[in-house]
Amino acid sequence: GGDLVAQAHLVWVQHLEVRLFFGGFGDSVGQLGGAGAAFGEVHRDCRTSVELFGDFLDRVDVCVVVAGENVVPYHLQLAAALTRIKQKFGYAILFDAHSIRAQVPMFFEGTLPDFNLGTNDGKACAAKLLQAAQHAISDINYTQISNGRFKGGYITRSYGQPSHHVHAFQLELSQATYMQDTQDYALDDKKCAQVKPQLKALIEALVSCNLTPQ
Repeated sequence: GGDLVAQAHLVWVQHLEVRLFFGGFGDSVGQLGGAGAAFGEVHRDCRTSVELFGDFLDRVDVCVVVAGENVVPYHLQLAAALTRIKQKFGYAILFDAHSIRAQVPMFFEGTLPDFNLGTNDGKACAAKLLQAAQHAISDINYTQISNGRFKGGYITRSYGQPSHHVHAFQLELSQATYMQDTQDYALDDKKCAQVKPQLKALIEALVSCNLTPQ
């Protein structure tokens, strides 16, 4: 990834289409990592259940390679970024952004809401941060749920420590909000244009929350 945030309240960990976020957040937010830095299972495409490596690599070997080359440096950089931000502003907000197909039968039945917000059932961030996010998703064309199927994964649960002034917030965005309903997962320009302002409003709502320790 590029240079980490030094002049912001918030660092975002990006695992979804970065073009959705282009459009001028200025110095308020910064980007860490990218899709290749995702922490988790790497040997299967969760969208299609297709094996990514087949017999080429043993699954244990794959995990070792990913942990050595990506996961450990990734978390060292993330922890350092949060420390710098907290030292500068008194607190830090970590925005962990993911996307997933609206329907993944191998994991769950039915269709996901568009915006799935996770705060580890309120343990990972201040309550007013989640409230600000919920209010920011104001477009009635989008559905949302908080701490439903996605409550926040390893990053949200591990780094979200409000008592230490580090607030973590996860978004699992349904790919139905910006992709065509085809097997090649192509971006849908019309959908992207519609969801971008909503994503910008969400980020701005998080950054605007004053969480300065009293």
